[in-house]
Amino acid sequence: MNINTENIKDNIVVHLKGHLDAITSPGIHKDLFELIDKGNSRIVLDLAELEYISSAGLQIILHTAKKINSLNGRFALASLQEEVFNVFELSGFTSFLNIFPTLDEALNS
Repeated sequence: MNINTENIKDNIVVHLKGHLDAITSPGIHKDLFELIDKGNSRIVLDLAELEYISSAGLQIILHTAKKINSLNGRFALASLQEEVFNVFELSGFTSFLNIFPTLDEALNS
């Protein structure tokens, strides 16, 4: 799993590449919560290069969304590959998460 961050339009964009599963989730959880603890409450996850997500990965997404919502921040997901989007859809996450087809749409919403 690779993670890169950048600041775009007052948002922290987190690019995830690889697999978000039981092995990689603890590190990603730590990284995301460090960003939030540093005062970043506008986070967009760019998942264009995320190939796989497990239930452990979904749990990290849920915890992050709840934390940011408790701070009245903004959390969005962008550019999900079809297989990853299907996991979000089957789990019901598409009904309460802000999911956008492209990073630009997520940043401009």
